Amino acid sequence: MSETTHTLDSIPPGTVFSTNDGILAVKSEYRYGARQGDQWQCILLASGEYAHFFNGNKEQVEIVEVADLVASNASRSDTIERQVQEITKLTEYSEVLRALVEEAIEGDGEYTLDWFTRAK
Repeated sequence: MSETTHTLDSIPPGTVFSTNDGILAVKSEYRYGARQGDQWQCILLASGEYAHFFNGNKEQVEIVEVADLVASNASRSDTIERQVQEITKLTEYSEVLRALVEEAIEGDGEYTLDWFTRAK
């Protein structure tokens, strides 16, 4: 965690933050109880579930800029899209190769099983 850590109690409601465990959450405007010292309710970004921190309001957190989070996810999305394109391309090559092999086994095309054996 960087040197700009805060306690959960010191950040304003609506702030997106990360714990030293890498958990991303947002602080709500509500507490788990009616008393001033009761823990703030926080919502996990990954699941939308409520977060409970062992250290309560003293939990050390780092403020996360939403723009940085969006940029990070966009970058990951681009990487995933490229991987999907590569897998699609490999699947197409695989289907073409399978058709060629079937053709060679049946002996109906210009490629024979002998041709594939010699090509190794």
